[in-house]
Amino acid sequence: MTDEKELRDLIAKATILGATITVLNDGDALMNEGRILIASVQVRAGIPGCGPHPMAPIAAAERLRKFIAEAPTTPKLPETCYVYIFSAEPGNRIGIIKRGERGYYQTDFDSETASADIVQQVVRDLNKKLGVDPIEAKAMEIGSMCGWHVPGANAANLRKHVNGAAVRS
Repeated sequence: MTDEKELRDLIAKATILGATITVLNDGDALMNEGRILIASVQVRAGIPGCGPHPMAPIAAAERLRKFIAEAPTTPKLPETCYVYIFSAEPGNRIGIIKRGERGYYQTDFDSETASADIVQQVVRDLNKKLGVDPIEAKAMEIGSMCGWHVPGANAANLRKHVNGAAVRS
């Protein structure tokens, strides 16, 4: 049997692996019981041989489990990293990216009087303390902006394209 939490976790994992999924919630359960229950799951893209028609939650869980189990394993990106926000005003140029989440969280680590070069060095130093290399930080930046399923959000893919050239975050 599949519970709501497991199904939502499977959907989140499959989405990170590149699937595009639409979830339809049960309106009656919400109105009558105040509960949000999944009525159907529709895989729109990203899982070969699955979709485009809506599936019952139990069928979706079975297919998502299989997809996740067969997905190629790639080294995980770090939980968090720091990023230099080029478009931000001085004082707001350092952000934190969390793996799997869109966008970034603003920090108060920046100085309004520090040059861009100094702030970028601070970001590199903070990432180094976390054990995050510049390519991992760049992959996380791409994932947070473009989606975690795109090839650029995979550090191994970036390493192939960089061919040893330095990547600055």
